[in-house]
Amino acid sequence: MPGIDSSDQAQALIGRRDFIIGLSAIGAMSIWSQIGKASTENSDPLLNYICDKTIPDTETPGALAVNVPAFISLALGHAFCNTSGDELRRLREELDQAAGGAFMSLSEPQRFSVFFQYDADCFSSFESSRRSVWPVIKKLILMGYYTSETGASKELQYTFTPGSFKADLPYKKGDPAQATDFFATTDFIGY
Repeated sequence: MPGIDSSDQAQALIGRRDFIIGLSAIGAMSIWSQIGKASTENSDPLLNYICDKTIPDTETPGALAVNVPAFISLALGHAFCNTSGDELRRLREELDQAAGGAFMSLSEPQRFSVFFQYDADCFSSFESSRRSVWPVIKKLILMGYYTSETGASKELQYTFTPGSFKADLPYKKGDPAQATDFFATTDFIGY
C-alpha cells in the first residue's frame, strides 16, 4: 500500500495466532450464550465435584456456582477445542483407578485426598500430562470460569494497553490478576 511502511502494515494485519485466539474467545462466549441460566442440579456429580474442588467458592462464587459444569458438558458435546466427547468417561475411569474403586463412593476426605494426588501426578511430568485426560478437563474448567461473567469481572481486572502486553502495569498486593490474553496459553487443548 502506498504511504504505509512495513511496520504499520504489520500492526494492521491480524496474525494467525491472534485470529485463532479470537476464534477461541468467540467459541467460549457462544457456549456461554447457549447455557443461559441452566442449573447444575442435573449435571454429572463427578463433574460438579471436580469443578467445585478446582475453583471453590471464596469471596466470589466458584466454578460450580457459575455453572462451569454446564459449560464443560456443552463444550465436550460440540467437540470444542478438538475434544472427542469421551473425556468425562475417561476421567471417571482414571479417578476410579486412582481410588482403587468407585471414586465418587469414597468419603469426602478420602475423595479429596485421591483427587489432590491425582492432580499432582498428572502434572508431575510432561509425559504423564500427555497420557491423562485431566489436563484437558482442567483447562476447560479454567476457560469456563474465566470467560464467565463472574470470573472475568470479579476475579480479573483489565487494563487497556494498545499494542502488545508489556508487564509494566502498576500492581499492589491484593490486586486481582490482569486479564490480558487468556487464550494465549501454549498448547491450550491437547494431549
